[in-house]
Amino acid sequence: MVSQAHGLGKPSPQAYHRGVIIAVDIGNSAAKAALVSGSSVLESGRLDTSVGSGADLADGLRVLAGGAETAPTAILAVSVVDRWTERLERAADDLGLTLTVIAASHVPISTALVRPDQTGPDRLVAAWAAAVIHGTPVIVVDLGTATTVDAVDSDGFFLGGAILPGLGLAADALAELRRRIEATSDNVGRDFAVEARRIHEGTSPERSIIGEATPSEARSLAEDGIPVARLPWSSAKAN
Repeated sequence: MVSQAHGLGKPSPQAYHRGVIIAVDIGNSAAKAALVSGSSVLESGRLDTSVGSGADLADGLRVLAGGAETAPTAILAVSVVDRWTERLERAADDLGLTLTVIAASHVPISTALVRPDQTGPDRLVAAWAAAVIHGTPVIVVDLGTATTVDAVDSDGFFLGGAILPGLGLAADALAELRRRIEATSDNVGRDFAVEARRIHEGTSPERSIIGEATPSEARSLAEDGIPVARLPWSSAKAN
């Protein structure tokens, strides 16, 4: 059985379950599940949704449920991926557990946003939990596929925040940028400042170059109107 949270303000008591539950967080790249008793996480698992299936999800939840001394009574979930929400619904039915999928409007936290409906329930749940556990004001940073940074003010209002590329995505993007720059640039090593001036003056062929320069050399080039940029990595060949 699936219940979907609706309405404004605080959720109804029926939406929360006492005893042992399975908490599920479905994001864009993974489904995370934990066996929870009160405030204690007894066991947890993660499924890569880019390669996993609905059957894998059901099997993982079955393993979690079977590892508890006290059988879980329900599944509570937040999800930002509809197709995986549907798979979770089927898995809950297979396990005979009630599933509550939490909507953004169901989280008992007030917002100071123009369009609160555009904020994912996962971010609201994290902000609410941080405020309950640590008090307010509080800043919540979630390092997943994306990095989210949200704030709750001293009055308990969710102020929103920013969504940034996750560490993995950022690292992959930086690696690709480096590959492209190094593949299309002439590495001139310690002659960078001299060669940059020659290109600027027209005495060397115009092209993209990389190499090494001291801070004073870089400042001198910039002061003379010669565009240079520091690369966000270092190596024996370029800096």
